[in-house]
Amino acid sequence: FQPGLYDSGATTVLTTNGSGKPLQVRAIPGSVTFRFTGTGTFLAITGQSQVRFEGIVFYGDNRPLADFVPGRPAFIAVSGGAKDVSFEKCQVAYSPGIGVYVASGADALIRDTFFSNHSIGIWSENARISALANSISEMKNNGIAVWQDTITGDNSTISGNFINGVDTVAGGTGQNGNGVSVFRAVGVSITDNRIINTKYSAIRCNGGGLFNISNNNIWNTREVAIFVEAPGAGIDLTGCVVSNNSMDTVGNGINVANSGQFSDGTSRSVIVEGNRISNVLDNPIPDTGYWPPSTGGGGISVEQDCVVSGNLIDGAALVGIQAGINSASRDLVVTGNLVRNAPIGIGVSNDAVTGSGGSVVVSGNIVRNASTGGIVPTVFTGTTLNRVGTTEYGNNLGIAVGGVTFGNNRFI
Repeated sequence: FQPGLYDSGATTVLTTNGSGKPLQVRAIPGSVTFRFTGTGTFLAITGQSQVRFEGIVFYGDNRPLADFVPGRPAFIAVSGGAKDVSFEKCQVAYSPGIGVYVASGADALIRDTFFSNHSIGIWSENARISALANSISEMKNNGIAVWQDTITGDNSTISGNFINGVDTVAGGTGQNGNGVSVFRAVGVSITDNRIINTKYSAIRCNGGGLFNISNNNIWNTREVAIFVEAPGAGIDLTGCVVSNNSMDTVGNGINVANSGQFSDGTSRSVIVEGNRISNVLDNPIPDTGYWPPSTGGGGISVEQDCVVSGNLIDGAALVGIQAGINSASRDLVVTGNLVRNAPIGIGVSNDAVTGSGGSVVVSGNIVRNASTGGIVPTVFTGTTLNRVGTTEYGNNLGIAVGGVTFGNNRFI
């Protein structure tokens, strides 16, 4: 395309209207603008593979969208098993729905593209995406979403993106307001992203598993920076590595939640290693249905079948590391961590300490400046976490109490 502004209504790319031939649309980046003047979905690529857009500005002019499929108003849609579809060095801006929606077995590459002012920037549903080095700002509900209808293989890659500003216009208690939202997908890699200013989580994985969440830089997220959870019965999460992430100014750092109790699913087999977490705050969240009414301010919290190793937590409003929540405490290893400036350095579920919980090992950790307790039993009351009793395990060279082994820690 020659430089200029091109107005267009809804456009479809089908195997029938292009005889199945590949399509490539190019421009000097930023020199060509396709402006939406119609209704429905601006650009729909259905079934046609080998479609590539490079350097195009897609401008929605905030025109209302119809649902591409029920409940999914899409500005640009890729579906019908389309493969090798790509958007590179493009801009997708000012549309009230989904910037790019990839669904129905399609496969798309979205790289070095700028997204601004959408409900959701990129949404992959029952498809596969590679979202690489994009800039996504001012989203009303989520930055990038990767969803499946059932727990199944996905293998999408989300890497090198900058996500800045995600709100919760559609409401909810975590369905919206996330930088990256993954639901029931398996094998998603979330690496090397910078995510700032999110109303709920920077990265939220609900169900599925085999996730790699590594080398992300996170700042100013109101709720949990990295949330690994199994939110409902049958929505289990198995297998995740959360490593080498850095986060600051967050309501909670890393939560691995749900143990099959209270109609939840089961989240297990998670490694939390080598993360740096600072300035963990007790943020109030007055949203309808959210409980408890604030985040509390915990650096790392795990419940079952988890290894927590080599992390640094510097400044937490409540607890640096929490091993187990009441009866949700099974097979936890907490070793080689450094916790500074938290009222409770390392909390261990009192159920495990009394022997009614599962096995926990707490060894080789250093805790400094813990005003309430270095390494101590705790109980969650439903609204907050409290120390139990007066016994301090922070300087025991080696002792077994109930289901917990404490050894070679240092409380200063």
